[in-house]
Amino acid sequence: MPAAAQDGRHVALPVTATLDYLPMGAGLAAAGLIAAPRRPEAARLRFRLVSVMRVGPEQLLQHVRVFWGRSDITVLEDAVPPRMSAADR
Repeated sequence: MPAAAQDGRHVALPVTATLDYLPMGAGLAAAGLIAAPRRPEAARLRFRLVSVMRVGPEQLLQHVRVFWGRSDITVLEDAVPPRMSAADR
């Protein structure tokens, strides 16, 4: 749920996003931010972050900052079902 600041110009928005592990996950694992999954092609990443936005007088975004850390990334093993071969269909 978005939370507005008392100054009427700022909003904090918690966001959860889930995306395929590849291609971004390999770079995060190489940097030591996450553990590599057994099957990268079947894994996903879940990010939990907070976006803080400043809104201008025209009600347009003037500035956006996103905050997250290591504990906000989860590797979801075997989250993507394996693709069926033509013989299995």
